[in-house]
This record gives sequence, structure tokens and C-alpha cells, in this order.
Amino acid sequence: MAKINFYLRDKEAGADTPILLFVSYSGVRLTNYPTGETIDPALWDAKEQRVKQTRKFPAYPEFNTRLSNIATTAEDVLRKFLNDHDHQPPTVKAYRALLDEQFDRMPKAEEVK
Repeated sequence: MAKINFYLRDKEAGADTPILLFVSYSGVRLTNYPTGETIDPALWDAKEQRVKQTRKFPAYPEFNTRLSNIATTAEDVLRKFLNDHDHQPPTVKAYRALLDEQFDRMPKAEEVK
């Protein structure tokens, strides 16, 4: 189906940095999609693409669950699109718009003005 990855915007940052979502599907790749989550790079496990299990960050289970939920939602959005469109994959722009809608990142009418 889709391959989901999480990367840090700046793995060398000295403070919290955004976590970005990358999704590969049907030869297409959505990159640099903001998850809305940030983390100190020292707490990030690049191999597992999750926060390290450490006492320095006791909320790591909940944080990692949020990342898993984001990945599941991204897969669900893609699966629904494929089912609704005779298994034709969305363009990156269309998929990004669907994710924006799902994660409630659409600009509000008053913000558009």
C-alpha cells in the first residue's frame, strides 16, 4: 500500500524541531507534510522513527501513539481515495489537500481574507 516515514526537519537542531510526514504510494511521494508535532532531536530514534523510550521524556508512549495515529490516518485517507476512484492514486496536491481536510488544517474563511 503506502510507505509512511517520519523525519525531523532539522536533526541537528539544539531545540525542538518539527516532525514531518513522508508518504510514498504508487510511485508518488508526498514529502514534508507537517505533523504538528515537535521534538528535541536528542530524544528522536531515527531508525524507529519514533521518540526514544527514556526517562527524560516520560510522555513518550503517548507521543508515539500520536505519531502512529497520524500514520494510520494518512493510510486511511489514501485507501478511501483509492476505493472511491477505481484504484487510481491521487496526485500529491490532491492527497495533501485530503490530509489537510482530515487534520483540520483548512484555512478558516476569516483567515483567507
